[in-house]
Amino acid sequence: MSTQRSHQISRDYIVLIPLQKTSTINVASIERQTNVDPTDKNILHIGSGNNIDFIIYKNADSAQDENEPVGYTTQFKVFMTDKQTKGVHQENRVLHFWFYDQNDEEYSDDVNEFMRGLFKSSEFPRDYFLFIKRLMELLRRFAMIRKIQLEIHTLTDQQLDNDHPFYENNLQRYGDEVKDRLLDLLEQAFPNPMFVNDLAKYVECDGETVFQYLVELEDKNLVKHLDHDGQQWTRVVVSAEEEDTHQVIPYKSIAELSNAFRPTIAIITVNYFEKLAVDAMIENKITFVRQKAGESNVYTIGTIGSHHVVSTKLPLIGRSRTAQISTGSTTTRLLGTFQHVQHVFIIGCAGGVPHYTDANKHIRRGDIIVGYPNEEDYVYGKYTRCRER
Repeated sequence: MSTQRSHQISRDYIVLIPLQKTSTINVASIERQTNVDPTDKNILHIGSGNNIDFIIYKNADSAQDENEPVGYTTQFKVFMTDKQTKGVHQENRVLHFWFYDQNDEEYSDDVNEFMRGLFKSSEFPRDYFLFIKRLMELLRRFAMIRKIQLEIHTLTDQQLDNDHPFYENNLQRYGDEVKDRLLDLLEQAFPNPMFVNDLAKYVECDGETVFQYLVELEDKNLVKHLDHDGQQWTRVVVSAEEEDTHQVIPYKSIAELSNAFRPTIAIITVNYFEKLAVDAMIENKITFVRQKAGESNVYTIGTIGSHHVVSTKLPLIGRSRTAQISTGSTTTRLLGTFQHVQHVFIIGCAGGVPHYTDANKHIRRGDIIVGYPNEEDYVYGKYTRCRER
C-alpha cells in the first residue's frame, strides 16, 4: 500500500458539481475546494455529522476552470437493474484523476488503492447516491488526489455487451433468486402461512410475479396454497418421497392430541431445516398440523430410542415484538397441550461462543453445546467427545 501524503490546505471541502446531464451521459466533478461560502445560493446540500465537509452544488456555475491535463484515467462497465421493470442496462463509467503533483510517479499506486477501496465486495455501492458518496469519501481519504471527474455513459443497444453471462442469464437468475427467497420466507414463517402481498413486499416484487413463482414451487411439491384464490401459502411439511412413511394429519382441537399422545420430551427448533434434521431421528412418527392465522402449530410425535418425543418449530419473521410474542405463544401452547413433558430441548445451529477467560476453550463450529440452569450460577460447557472424533 502506498503512503498517503497530506497536502496542507487551510480547510478542505469535498464538493460535487454537476457538469452535464443528458439521456445517455452524466458528467460530474468531485473536487477539493477551500473557503466555500455556505450562503451561496447555488449550494443544494451541505453535509452533516461525519460528512460536514461534503457540499453538493445545483449546477456547473461553481466549477473551477481546469488548466492541467488529466493525470490518470480508468473505466469499467456496470450492469444496472430497474427494480420495477426488472430491465437491465449497461453503463460505462469513466474516472479522470488530477493530482497536486502531476509529475509524481506514485500517483498510479494511489489510484490503484482508490479503486480497491471502491470495489470492496462487501461495500460496493448499489445505486447512484451511494456510488457518488463513496467517491467523495475516498477523495477525502486520498489527500494526493485533487479532483475526480466522473462520466457515466448509458450504452445503446448497439454498444451492449450481450455476450456477458450476467446479461444472458439475468432473467433466469433473478427468478431463481426470488424463488429461493420466497422459500426461505415460508420456511421462517412455518407453520404460519403467508399472504402473497406480504411476500411481495419482502422480495420487492409485484404480486402477480410472486404468485407465478409460487405456482412453480408448488409444482415441485415445495409449497402449497391453503385457500381457493391462492393468496395464502405455506411450506410443505414432508417431501413426496416421505409421504408413504410419514403421515401428516390436520387437527382442529388440542384435545385430540393431549388425550391420545403423552410425550415426555419436547424438542424445539427455530429453523425449518433444523426440524427436518430432528424429525429424521424420530421413528414411528406422525405430524399434526394446524394452520390458522395467529395460531398455527406443527407437532411431530414419535420415538427416539425408548423416549416418546414431540418436535415443533417456532414461527419467526423478523425480530419485531410481534415475532417474539408469536414464538413465546408457540412454546406455551406446546407445554399446555402435552402436559407430561418433563424435558425441553431448544436445538439449533449457532455461531461461536467465546470462553470468557480461556481461548483454548472457545466453542467453535461443529462443537455441540449443552446448557442447563443451575441454582447458583450459569453452567458453561460443551460435549468434548464430538471434538475428539
